[in-house]
Amino acid sequence: VLSSALQHSYIRTETQTHPRTHMEFVRMSSLVLGISAAALAAAVGLLLLSQRKLLYHPRIHLLLNNRPPPAHQQALRPGTHYEPLTVLTEDGESLEAWFFRTTHMPSHIVPTLVFLHGNAGTLCHRLPNVEKLLQELPVNVFLLSYRGYGESTGSPSETGLLLDAKAAVKYLQQLPDVCKERLVLFGRSLGAAVALGAATEFPDLNVGGLIMENGFTNIPDMVTILFPFASPFTNFVLDKYDNLDRIQRLDMPLLLMVGLMDELVPPDHTQRLFDAAEHLPHRRMVRFNKGSHNDMWTIKSYYSHLLTFLRGNGLLPTPQEVFEARLQSPPAGTVVAPPENAQHTLSIEDGFQVEVMDFTQSSPVSLTSSFSASPAASSSSSPESSFVSSSSSPETSFASSSSSSADDSPQQQQDVDHVLP
Repeated sequence: VLSSALQHSYIRTETQTHPRTHMEFVRMSSLVLGISAAALAAAVGLLLLSQRKLLYHPRIHLLLNNRPPPAHQQALRPGTHYEPLTVLTEDGESLEAWFFRTTHMPSHIVPTLVFLHGNAGTLCHRLPNVEKLLQELPVNVFLLSYRGYGESTGSPSETGLLLDAKAAVKYLQQLPDVCKERLVLFGRSLGAAVALGAATEFPDLNVGGLIMENGFTNIPDMVTILFPFASPFTNFVLDKYDNLDRIQRLDMPLLLMVGLMDELVPPDHTQRLFDAAEHLPHRRMVRFNKGSHNDMWTIKSYYSHLLTFLRGNGLLPTPQEVFEARLQSPPAGTVVAPPENAQHTLSIEDGFQVEVMDFTQSSPVSLTSSFSASPAASSSSSPESSFVSSSSSPETSFASSSSSSADDSPQQQQDVDHVLP
C-alpha cells in the first residue's frame, strides 16, 4: 500500500507543474506512513494482548471430549490400564493426571517418567505414545494435564506450569509403589521447557534425569521465527521459557532428542541447548533424520535411545533388584517360598532379561522379566538417527572414542557424527 501510494504521488509530481505538487506528495507520504505505523502498532498490540492464547491451546478441536474416547481405549493393548488421579498445587489448583504402571515387573523398582506434553491438546491425544512407551520400556508413565487443560482448573502461564510439574513430582514421591530415586522429567516441545524449568527452579525435587524432545531456546526466539514483524517487541513477552539460560544451571543427566525434519522448531535450537550444557558430565543428544515435531515416538530406534539413557545413568533396576522383587511378588501360579534345598540361578541375557529358575520342582518354575532392546540395539546402529554424547564414567553405555569390538562396526561409525570425550 505504501509503495503504491508513493508511486502514484511520484507520477503526479512528474506530470504536473502545479506549485503545490511537492507539498501534496509530502502530505500523502506522511499519511501513508502514519496509517502503516498505526496498523503495525495495532497488530503488535493485538499479538501482545493475546500472546497466551497463541501459546497455549488446551482444546485443539471443539468436538473432542476431554475424556478419552472409546477409540483410544480400544487402541491400548490388553492389560494396559491407568489410574485417574488428582494433583493439588501449592497455589490451590487441581490438576488431572493419569498414572500408567508397568506390567514388566513391580512398579516400585522401575523409573517413572513424568510426561509433560506440548502446548496443544489433552491427555487423550498422548495415549498412543504412552502405550508404546509402556510396551517398549520398563517404565511407569505419569501423564499430567496442565492447569487450564482438560479437567484441570486455572489458566496456563509459565509460573503456573512450573508449579504443576513440581506438584506432580512431589505427588509421586509420596506414593509407596514409586521409586523416588528414579523419577525422570520427560518433556516434548513446550513440555521440554516446563521440565527444564522445574528441574532448575526447584532443585530440591532431586529427580534422576531430564529428557527434552524438540525443545526450543526461548519463546522470544520463536516469536522472531513465527512473527518476524514483532521481533523488536520480544521484551514484552510474558512467558519467556528461557531454556538457553536455565540449561546452564542444570545439574542432572540430560538427554536431548531432535527431529531434523521438525516443521515448527528449528533443529539448531537443540544444538544450541546441547552446547550450553557443556558443564554436564552426562549429556547426550540424538538426532532423528526423519523425525518431525510430533511423531518421533513412531520411529523404531527412538525407544532404544531412551533405554540407553536410562541404563547409562543407573535409572534401570539392577538384576539383583529384579530378582528380589520377583521373589517378593511373583506372577500368579509361581512358587513364592521354595524348599530350603532349592537351587536358584540368575541368568542375564543382553543385560535386560532376568530369569529365576527353581530346579527342585518337577517342572522348573520361571520368574522372567525381559525387554525387547539389547545393549547393541540401544546404540546408534540405525541410519535413521545419530547421537552425540559426553560422559565422565566408563561404566555408562554411551559409545566413546575408545570403544572396541562391536561398537566399532562400520555401520555404527557411519551413524555417529562424533562423540565428545
